[in-house]
Amino acid sequence: MKSNVIQDERVAAEKRKIANEAFIFIMIFLIGSTLVKQFIFEASFSEYAVEFIAFFGASFYIMIRNILIGNSPFGIDNHRKNRMMIINSVVIGLTNTVVSEFLNFKRNGISLSIMDLIIIFIISILEVFAISFVLNILSKRRSEKLENKFDDDIKE
Repeated sequence: MKSNVIQDERVAAEKRKIANEAFIFIMIFLIGSTLVKQFIFEASFSEYAVEFIAFFGASFYIMIRNILIGNSPFGIDNHRKNRMMIINSVVIGLTNTVVSEFLNFKRNGISLSIMDLIIIFIISILEVFAISFVLNILSKRRSEKLENKFDDDIKE
């Protein structure tokens, strides 16, 4: 049974914004819960599998849906895309390096060498940049394909 009540666009936009904010809080809680269970409580994977699957499942769903509808994951203009890709790569590289050092020190009681940390940092940056680059290309191709489709529909 459908409601015939006409809803103001501003009200609908605010409701979507609230739902989006709630989703962000849930995602932060899921990744936080996963990390605490994994690194602090040293739980087995089966104890945090639900949070892990929910977080990464939702992340992949959002990424794939955005690519399929032609939305760019990093913004609109090329300068901003490149800047965001570099910033994301460096931040994730630093995070991977710090987490690797923390885990090594916690397990073995010694720090990694500077060379090991540099290698971890560089490899992390390259991996994230490559993944971001591929996602950007896929999104761009899909966007161009949709634009061509709409242009063909308009001409007919």
